[in-house]
Amino acid sequence: MNTGTWTECEHKNFLLGLSIYGRGKWKKIAIKFVKTRNATQVASHAQKYMKKRRFVKPIPRHPGPDWHCNIKAMGLI
Repeated sequence: MNTGTWTECEHKNFLLGLSIYGRGKWKKIAIKFVKTRNATQVASHAQKYMKKRRFVKPIPRHPGPDWHCNIKAMGLI
């Protein structure tokens, strides 16, 4: 498991998992999308992300063109 600052790929994978499973499914997101973090770390990241998001413009539904940066390597696609 990684600790400390989340990488760009981890965060994009988190966003993808969040778009598929929704809020509260941290264990599923950790297992399927952010394999380098555990469910507690994903939940903590989500809490900080949601708090920060209140102060910035809304994020589009799709995480962006390079969302797959780590997904393919992890065997999810």
